[in-house]
Amino acid sequence: MNELEFSPDGLTEAGRVIGDEPVVMINLLSFRDRPSYPDDFQDKRATARAAYYEGYAGEFRDIAASLGIPVELVYAGRQLKTVFPREQEQWDDIVVVRYRSFADLRSIVDSRDYSIRAEPHRLAAVSDWRFIATRP
Repeated sequence: MNELEFSPDGLTEAGRVIGDEPVVMINLLSFRDRPSYPDDFQDKRATARAAYYEGYAGEFRDIAASLGIPVELVYAGRQLKTVFPREQEQWDDIVVVRYRSFADLRSIVDSRDYSIRAEPHRLAAVSDWRFIATRP
């Protein structure tokens, strides 16, 4: 498992801390110069952003819908500047998504469809990321 994949142990620990209330997930994303797909993957996209937004996000929404899980995109946009950085950290995009519960998110990423249809797009697109759970 590489650092871009969802760790089952990390997800289990996060679930213990986050609980079963609504959660908002913040994704800080750095994209590759060009997507890096496995040779045998059939649904390749031409750019890393297309791999993430068309491939990954599109498949993710479809999988969530097929599982009856509502997912709300709250925000997606490019980072302009970290105004007062404490360290040199630069992200390309920030994506914020609301879920009924962390268990809903876990159901999606634990599904077989996710690993076959969505995850290859995310791994092809993203060179670095942070995944932060928040609650209003």
